[in-house]
Amino acid sequence: MNRINVLYNLYSMSTVMHAGFSAFQFYKEGTFIGCPEGDIDHGVHFVGFYINTNTGYGHFKVKNSYGTEWGVGGYFYITPTNLCHICEESFFSV
Repeated sequence: MNRINVLYNLYSMSTVMHAGFSAFQFYKEGTFIGCPEGDIDHGVHFVGFYINTNTGYGHFKVKNSYGTEWGVGGYFYITPTNLCHICEESFFSV
């Protein structure tokens, strides 16, 4: 079972990603659909998978560690792919 399938089934997983770019650092809303090349440099936590009822597209909801003033109350949304290396080194409790 790959990490994305595990996330769909468990809905909670820690991971790391590339976050050293201004669009991420100053994120306010919306879903990330693009990411520049870069190294893994930041830890985050998957909390769910959601379907946008307006578009029909799915996205991951991810909790960041920057506090509630960042992003959407401390969370961001990203397409359910390996964008920003977000699915390369994920961990969950058993």
